[in-house]
Amino acid sequence: MNLYLVQHGEAKREEEDPARRLGYAEVHPLDLGDGRLAEKEATSALEALHDSMRPDLVYAPEPVHSFYLHPDHLAAGRAALSAFQGRAEMRLYHTRRPDLRVDITAVFADKRAALKMHRSQRLLLEAGRLMTYIHPAWAGVRGKVEGFRSVPRT
Repeated sequence: MNLYLVQHGEAKREEEDPARRLGYAEVHPLDLGDGRLAEKEATSALEALHDSMRPDLVYAPEPVHSFYLHPDHLAAGRAALSAFQGRAEMRLYHTRRPDLRVDITAVFADKRAALKMHRSQRLLLEAGRLMTYIHPAWAGVRGKVEGFRSVPRT
């Protein structure tokens, strides 16, 4: 399994160690910016990625029903939907409307440790906000479960 990132620079470096901890063999930056993601450019890059990789399953941030309103994440989610919808199965995270719930009890400690490796997010994690990503009581889920919105390949 490979991980593709839309950001670059410090944000990209901040993602590599957590990704490796979670078992990704390779981390590929798409160098599309951090704090200023251009949606059209991101869509083009993701379409090219689809054409070369032909993924069966894509995870992306929820751009419509998100509880996490970071502009880059919303733009990345919209770009991913434009590039992959109908071409690959998608699972959207940070969603307020999950229809798929995955028990992450076995990997919960690793996910928490990976989150703690995000230096720029440490204050949010300490405040308990980042844990909502992996303990989404906001979505009516209890326990160590992640919720996703499924977008089937059509």
